[in-house]
Amino acid sequence: MKKNLLLCLFAVVFLISSVFAMGDKPAKTMDANLDINAGVPTVIKIGAEWCPPCRQVKAMLKQVEKELKVGGIQLTDVDIDKYPEIAKKYKVSLIPTILFFDKNGKQVFKQVGPMDKEAFLNKLRELGMLE
Repeated sequence: MKKNLLLCLFAVVFLISSVFAMGDKPAKTMDANLDINAGVPTVIKIGAEWCPPCRQVKAMLKQVEKELKVGGIQLTDVDIDKYPEIAKKYKVSLIPTILFFDKNGKQVFKQVGPMDKEAFLNKLRELGMLE
């Protein structure tokens, strides 16, 4: 029950912040830097700096990248406050959201909500992105 309430709270905060973030500022584009067709699997974490679970996932991804020296996987962190069009493009309704793409750029899995290191590594193995 607490988890559902917390997820609902994050959804409301996300929607409110998205409205204020878009305001009358022109949307920045990051699509040119989001190369999900790079010939390697890609993982994109979509979140925000003000979101505690997003910061935890970001720290976990940095740790995984450092420990495993992940060279065969592209890891990307997208801040929804700076790039709301990316959240819209991938239909992100809650943060953090972690998107997994195969080496051909096809989305193969979408994790809504935080993910710990063990679950993340297991998902990479399950999807054939990590041996």
